[in-house]
Amino acid sequence: MEYSLSDLTGKVAVIIGASGQHNFGVAIARRMAKADARVVVSARRQEPITALAAEIGGVAIACDISSEDQLKNLFGQVEEQMGRVDIAVNCAGQQSAAPISMFGGRFGHKATKLPVKTVRRIYELSGVLVFQCMTSASGQ
Repeated sequence: MEYSLSDLTGKVAVIIGASGQHNFGVAIARRMAKADARVVVSARRQEPITALAAEIGGVAIACDISSEDQLKNLFGQVEEQMGRVDIAVNCAGQQSAAPISMFGGRFGHKATKLPVKTVRRIYELSGVLVFQCMTSASGQ
């Protein structure tokens, strides 16, 4: 099955991480809505996704992707309300405290002490939780 970003009529798209003012998730949700997809936006914070859903004519479902139960609930609600999931996009992420070039003290910068806990969270969001989201989206 082929998709064109100029025509996604009737396709159900779930965009996770669509709560920032100028982030990838918001931009993707707006673009998919413009292409006539039925868009579900999701993030931890309800208020920004409710506003975005109202703007694009979509649905907002809050979800913390670090919770497997919340992920199952998210995709369960999408199946219940929309009937299926055709497209799933995970844009959830976390900003670091400084540019990555500063982490090791290279490039003339003084090394930034970034807590290991923060680094683990970044890697968890970028790897493990992406896998978990896509597994949930596929119904497995």
